[in-house]
Amino acid sequence: MMGRGSGRYGSGCGTRWRLMASRETPAPPTTASPTSTAPPPQPTRWEGLKYF
Repeated sequence: MMGRGSGRYGSGCGTRWRLMASRETPAPPTTASPTSTAPPPQPTRWEGLKYF
């Protein structure tokens, strides 16, 4: 289980998810406060991507 999960998520999925997350992270903080808008969007997106 560990070999299959780390290999698939670290090969192609990890790279694409990281690029999308890094581009969406700078957007929320610019709206108003980087301490109130940044935390919520990051965990929710990472959780959904990790499940896939």
